Amino acid sequence: MLEQVWQVSSISLFCKCIGHFELGTVEFIMDVDKNFYFMEMNTRLQVEHPVTEMITKTDLVEWQFKVAAGHPLPLSQDEIQLEGHSFEARVYAEDPDRDFQPAAGKLYYLSAPDGFARVDTGVRQGDEISIYYDPMIAKVVVWGDDRSSALYHLTDALNKYHVVGVPTNIDFLSKLARHPSFFAGNVHTDFIQQHHQTLFPPLAALPDNVMAQAALVFLLYHQEAEQERGVTQDDPTSPFNNSDLWRVSLPHSGVIAFSTGDETAVEAVVKRKSDGSYSVDFPGGDRSVNIGGYITEYDDPAIVLSGYIDNHSFNCKAVLSDDTVSLFTESGSYRVHLSVPSFIQEIRGMQSSRGFQLIASENGKMVKLHVGDGETVQHNQPLLMVETMKLQVEVLSPYDGVIEKVRFAPGQEYHKGALLIKFKNLPTQPPIPGRVLEVHVSEEQQVSSGEVLMIVECSKEKYDILAPHDGVVREISCAAGENFSIDSSLITVDKLR
Repeated sequence: MLEQVWQVSSISLFCKCIGHFELGTVEFIMDVDKNFYFMEMNTRLQVEHPVTEMITKTDLVEWQFKVAAGHPLPLSQDEIQLEGHSFEARVYAEDPDRDFQPAAGKLYYLSAPDGFARVDTGVRQGDEISIYYDPMIAKVVVWGDDRSSALYHLTDALNKYHVVGVPTNIDFLSKLARHPSFFAGNVHTDFIQQHHQTLFPPLAALPDNVMAQAALVFLLYHQEAEQERGVTQDDPTSPFNNSDLWRVSLPHSGVIAFSTGDETAVEAVVKRKSDGSYSVDFPGGDRSVNIGGYITEYDDPAIVLSGYIDNHSFNCKAVLSDDTVSLFTESGSYRVHLSVPSFIQEIRGMQSSRGFQLIASENGKMVKLHVGDGETVQHNQPLLMVETMKLQVEVLSPYDGVIEKVRFAPGQEYHKGALLIKFKNLPTQPPIPGRVLEVHVSEEQQVSSGEVLMIVECSKEKYDILAPHDGVVREISCAAGENFSIDSSLITVDKLR
């Protein structure tokens, strides 16, 4: 193959014609008939140079230094031998499900593979993936005697590369490497588009055993935390210092709400058994999983678990961050979002909520403000412009309301999860639970847009419920003193005709 490239492209003649006598990388593309076509030349090593190093057993960076120091090339072209097959996968902080949109943020947890894989990287756990630079985390390079063995090593290495804190393309790369057409070598520039349905399947509900593992991780994490907390208390043996579902004269049970892969909310009843294991009962009454396990290793902030599900053993690694369990299992990785149970909240003093606020989904910088404190805004009205990963995005109001506080000025940077804007009011269907404190109107009463209809309390903060438009109060669904759940309709206002 190298002889073909040499004959077709006449690389040496090409370099002489342009007067280039230094380091350079010439790129070609090959068609199905093994014809080579020139693409471009770069006066540097390419990102893919480790593949060449793996199959030629050379160190091109070392060669570069030697040539720069005036030494001859260590080997001639005839002395270079090709051995085996190599792949390089670029691990990026990006979201394949959002058209590979770049991401930024802190690498809360990072564990790279070892053994057969070569990992070239410039970051470590705790580092930030900046909004200003290319979000590549690492290059994972493998070698094998042939294509199939090299692909086996690649998928194994990707399954052992664990990142929490930013979305990555690791799962996508793993699916790509395992795709039958890719395995067969039927690769072309239209590959992703051609196989889009198999590479990007519709979001599906998480398997019951995955949710059960997430519940076990959640409980083990908090048991560890409460044991440490109990040591510092006056009475470390007090049952009120633990989160193992203990109850006075009641079964050891609690409810954990899961947000599954298809964003469906699932509430499961978790019951602690006398042997320390748990049963996880899912809605419907016909789905139950028995699970038990223990922590075998700590890799801060990750834990390694060994356990069993319905008498089948499993091993996994898990990280709990912001009530999201990141699971790394033999079958793949999963992100399971959990609603913190009330019994955990009460023990740990976590009874707090963000209310309805505009929270940053990624690291970024405030570019422009369209509104200020105290201003009344309409649904879909532009509130501000932010910059993230070199993209400027307009942020729209999620509903009609009043701005209580804008937290960042133009030019200021913020991190993922930062509060950008706090609203003074909630919509008539609040996205958080709470209690009605006051009702200021009655049914069949005519109201004006922006008029205060109710005052509610959510997580110890008071919010106004405003009339979304001029109209007539048709129904009041929740009276003063009554509690309401997420997305409950508190009051209905019909528009005036």
